[in-house]
Amino acid sequence: MQSNAFYKQEVPVPVRCEVPKIDPSNAPKADYESFLNTSIECLMRMWAPEVQAAGFKATRPPLVVYHGTQSTPCGDSPDEEAIYCSDDQKIYFADDFLKLFPQQQDDSYVLFAVMAHHFSHVVQGQTGILWSEWKWHEYYLGKNDPDSANKVNRRMELQADCLGGEFLQSVSQSAGISDSEMATIKAFFYSMADDTMWGGNVAEPDHGLGKNRQAWLTVGLTSSTVAACNTFDPKVTDSQIK
Repeated sequence: MQSNAFYKQEVPVPVRCEVPKIDPSNAPKADYESFLNTSIECLMRMWAPEVQAAGFKATRPPLVVYHGTQSTPCGDSPDEEAIYCSDDQKIYFADDFLKLFPQQQDDSYVLFAVMAHHFSHVVQGQTGILWSEWKWHEYYLGKNDPDSANKVNRRMELQADCLGGEFLQSVSQSAGISDSEMATIKAFFYSMADDTMWGGNVAEPDHGLGKNRQAWLTVGLTSSTVAACNTFDPKVTDSQIK
């Protein structure tokens, strides 16, 4: 997690990405699914060479768009949800995901950014970071230390925010993401946090505070190396990963 050949890679800028705008709240399922698949194509174009240059194998994850509740090897995924399941290495998106966020439910770039976050878990998995984090998470739970387990999980999630930011930096020009749309994405990441979701009433603080999710996204948006997203570096303080 701390020392990985993936961290030695440079962030490629710019990367071609021609993703069409849609209204996620009203788009037919076929258009919604096509938008997400096009997003994955862009993500593969940006990340696959970096993963392979680090000595790992890059493969495209399957996408499952579902309605209602979806059974996965990682447990049931409810409506208004999006997850990456490491057990089958698939990305699951509810067709009504953005209804959880009424102020952004018609914003395709927010949907695009959420896909970037979940695809970052794919990259973490393919480079071994995710599996190492999981082992540490289980180790701390075995020692009855849930605070440390949540802390290591937050490092993983905040790293995914940062890697998502690096992707958005790479494709913002060709995808046509304006400054105001990027500001909306930043505000969304702030709102999707341990202290801002559901009034801050989360059972396990394992994703990070809004200010930290936004801060790590911004690190990715302004960095030229993958190493900038090394949230497992011992130099990263506890306050940065709360």
